[in-house]
Amino acid sequence: MNMKKIIFCLFILFQSLCGFAGHIAGGEVYYKYLGPGAASNTSRYEISLRLFRECAAAGSNTSAMPTSVVLGIYTNASPSSQVGSQVTVSRTNFSSISLIPGPCVSPAPNPPICYEVGTFTFQQELANTAAGYIVTFQTCCRTIDIKNMQGESFLVGGTQPFVGDGATYTGQIPGTDALPTGNNSSPVFALKDTTLVCLNSPFTLDFSASDPDAGDSLSYSFCAAYNRGLTSSANDNNYSAPPYNPIGYLPGFSGSSPLGTGVTINPRTGIISGIAPNEAGRYVVTVCITEWRNGKVISNHRKDFTLRVETCTLTGAVLKPSYITCDGFTLTFENQSTSANITSYLWDFGEKNVASPTSTLPTPSHTYKDTGVYTLKLKVTSSGGCQDSTTAPVKIFPGFTTDFNVQGTCFLNNYQFRDATSTAYGVVDSWKWNFGDTTTQADTARARDSAWKYSSARTVNATLITTNSKGCIDTMSKVVTILDRPILNLPFRDTLICSIDTLMLRVNMGNSASVSWTPMNGPNRNRILNANTATPLVFPRDSTKYYVSVNDNGCANSDSVTVNVLQFIAVNISDTGICRTDSFRLRPVSDALSYQWTASTGERVDNIKNPMVRPLVTTQYNVIANLGKCQARDSAIVRSVAYPTAALGPDLTICYGSRVQ
Repeated sequence: MNMKKIIFCLFILFQSLCGFAGHIAGGEVYYKYLGPGAASNTSRYEISLRLFRECAAAGSNTSAMPTSVVLGIYTNASPSSQVGSQVTVSRTNFSSISLIPGPCVSPAPNPPICYEVGTFTFQQELANTAAGYIVTFQTCCRTIDIKNMQGESFLVGGTQPFVGDGATYTGQIPGTDALPTGNNSSPVFALKDTTLVCLNSPFTLDFSASDPDAGDSLSYSFCAAYNRGLTSSANDNNYSAPPYNPIGYLPGFSGSSPLGTGVTINPRTGIISGIAPNEAGRYVVTVCITEWRNGKVISNHRKDFTLRVETCTLTGAVLKPSYITCDGFTLTFENQSTSANITSYLWDFGEKNVASPTSTLPTPSHTYKDTGVYTLKLKVTSSGGCQDSTTAPVKIFPGFTTDFNVQGTCFLNNYQFRDATSTAYGVVDSWKWNFGDTTTQADTARARDSAWKYSSARTVNATLITTNSKGCIDTMSKVVTILDRPILNLPFRDTLICSIDTLMLRVNMGNSASVSWTPMNGPNRNRILNANTATPLVFPRDSTKYYVSVNDNGCANSDSVTVNVLQFIAVNISDTGICRTDSFRLRPVSDALSYQWTASTGERVDNIKNPMVRPLVTTQYNVIANLGKCQARDSAIVRSVAYPTAALGPDLTICYGSRVQ
């Protein structure tokens, strides 16, 4: 049996209509346009309220499914006002729906899942106005012990204490401001209100609706449930006018996240899915439908219900919606169901022409041979013989890496963030920046390349999340130092030139910065060319210091270089001797910056200041020393001599006490 065809363990119990703590399980207000009214400039509508009540609800403090209800009609304006008198509507339909769980559910829910459904329908003629209308039903008390609601204490009927809250169900009829031409009938949720989902287990609930108007489109979202307004009992018709206030949610829950962060609703399909809460009990959930026509919102529709999470297990094969790897070929799989009675697994990894395309392990790993999209299959069997199976797509597209570059000068200017993400398959199609500015919540961007201006110098942790068209997602974080001045790098701060030479100075800086070089006051003040570039030429006659300043849109920094000038240079090297086969280093005395060596024997000598040599015979070493255009020469003789020989003569024998020379 396929468990997708079994309605799962989450009991949809809609709100209360109570004498005290009732078991009405709420519902929706919906309407249908019937045509023009009898009076001019009016329209006629069929308006319905659908209520749900637990079949097993009983007791002196529990209201039965009412045989009639009271509805109020209000202007959809601010402030709102009631239109005419309240309308008493008799019940026009009464039925029950129930769910009999299959053998794969353990234990079966007790009491069984059963609901009475009451429908209350009437016709109403309304003037065509700009604002339109809100049709309202209010009741005092929801089902007790709701896990995500912050209840309040009040007296039901003015006498009996109750801790909880009530409910307001509404239907919105658009006016000419929202719908200048044409007319509208509201969407209607399908009757799929008996569903079984076990706590802390994956589940899927189809909460879609149908719209009778061709061409209209619907979008779905979670929204806040409304409270009881002014009502204090099941028979209290003291309704409050719009706008309506939300119930209070307990920490960890909200109107947009009524079941916690593990459950979401698909905005296109209305399918609620995720992992059920890990505490058994009831949870208030409200689904809102936004109705669109020709790209414009024309109305909003609501359904308020209570989800009861049960302690149970379900023999199920549950996979993630899809699997993907973007940095390799290996994936590990596991059944997402928490059922404890599964005894066997059969996995098919969807890869053809491989030696091991299947596995019977509970959590197997598989390495795919090639890129592509595969179909993963899982079949499980329980101890009682119950079986379930499911499939999911597996995408293998390695070679996706998020990266980015940062360029900036100082906090006075924008820092530029440029995407450097690479992908081997598909194209990069989304970017999400967080610039790490802890002083604000607005330090985000969605463009491929972006910029951010920080308020002070600091160190931040910038993050980029990117995706590609194959479904890959990756994150890169980098520590970025926000400077108080632009970077200014000098290759050297001290150098030496000859008086007849010209020297190119150099500074490394940002491309957008301006630069200025200034010589120290003195006779070399004007002996500089290209002073406003990163590479000026200087030709001082004596030693001079040069100051450099850079400015990048207000970010400034400075440094200096000292150029020492010699009128001439000399080089001196002395004669010496060495034992044959030994090596030694030539050590000329000179301020020169480059050297050329030659040897009378043809020995190769490195052209550095202190080369290592190894003369095997007496050799003359010649050197030419240069400082720019200044040059000097010298030479030295290195005599190579053999190691000396020591001899003591033949062995001798003497008497004890004698001496020998």
